[in-house]
Amino acid sequence: MSLAFPFLSIYLCRERGLAMSVVGAWLALSVLVTALSHGLGGELSDVLGRRRVMVLSLWSRALTIFVLAVAIKWRWPFAALMAVHLGSNFLAHFFDPAARSWIADHAGPQERQRAYGLLRVATNAGFAAGPAVGGLLVARSYAFAFEMSAVACALCAVLVTVVIADRAGAVRRERFQSLGVFRAAADPLFLRLCLMNLFISVSMAQLVVTLSVYAAQFLRLGASEIGLLFSLNGLLVVLLQVPATRFLSGRPLTTGVALGCLMYAAGYLMVGFSRGLAGLSAAMFVITLGEVLVPPGVHSIGANMAPARARGRYLGFLGISHQLGSALGPLTGGLGLQFVSSSWAPGHWLGVALLAGGSAAAFRWLARELSPSEQGQAEGFVEESDVPELPPGA
Repeated sequence: MSLAFPFLSIYLCRERGLAMSVVGAWLALSVLVTALSHGLGGELSDVLGRRRVMVLSLWSRALTIFVLAVAIKWRWPFAALMAVHLGSNFLAHFFDPAARSWIADHAGPQERQRAYGLLRVATNAGFAAGPAVGGLLVARSYAFAFEMSAVACALCAVLVTVVIADRAGAVRRERFQSLGVFRAAADPLFLRLCLMNLFISVSMAQLVVTLSVYAAQFLRLGASEIGLLFSLNGLLVVLLQVPATRFLSGRPLTTGVALGCLMYAAGYLMVGFSRGLAGLSAAMFVITLGEVLVPPGVHSIGANMAPARARGRYLGFLGISHQLGSALGPLTGGLGLQFVSSSWAPGHWLGVALLAGGSAAAFRWLARELSPSEQGQAEGFVEESDVPELPPGA
């Protein structure tokens, strides 16, 4: 997806002459659509099966990206272009909760953090390489970049169709409920996990938009220098994810997540007191340590807490909490830079660090209420019959 989509906002501003405020509103709407998609995708995967939802999502995504390429080539009206994009975005993110549920179906509680870590390695490798290749494709035309993205998505769909199979005997629910994902909130302990995930996601979401604006406007870095920072981030995730997972092997999942939150706090404090590229690079290293610890751990805890026949529902709701945090991140970042950092540059980053540090304390508190299985310390694979049933209301 990173072949073309990072360039869509540039296309809209440069080629269509749209104001950044319009593009920003469209990005916010895209995040909300993505949140809805996570919920429905997880719910569908519990009923139809993980593989079927992943395959349906990828093929639909390939088709809608091709339509988007046609819309760009023939300069469809902005409203039509955005309608196609939102539809594509909606269908694409059915894949995420289905894929995470598929991993949880095939990996036991002790293995899930490693499995989710490997998924992040693959994702970040793609996001690191995609824009570099996409830049060459865009040099030919924006439409061509999206055509190639559609081809790549279709190839992924073929691969999943041929290679992936659901776990034999996996429990499925009989009935789809369009708002069923919100019933996961009836599990009070899981709801607490999702609230903690929302708060740390607000901190995590400062990394791209807010940090880019701060580096450009407050530290006067150029686009190429900012690009180097994010290339460093992608490379470090690929290099550090597996060693970090090995380091945490055998330890409670909340230990790694809390440590990751503290790394985010320290890294963002370093951003606030950096004076140039060298300082931001050091800060990016520390922030990336948080990145390789928090998401795999949170997803593993969520999968371990989920009843077998509602795993997609639970992970879909967990995805919604992350997407809401991702939407709030740039909003709070923009306000913080405008009203706090304009008076004292480190001020906004101090607030972000306090939020991340508070999240670390919250996950340590959560640790006292989780079972060894939920903490990823159960021996062997947990059979479907051994996983708790749905709590009342869920």
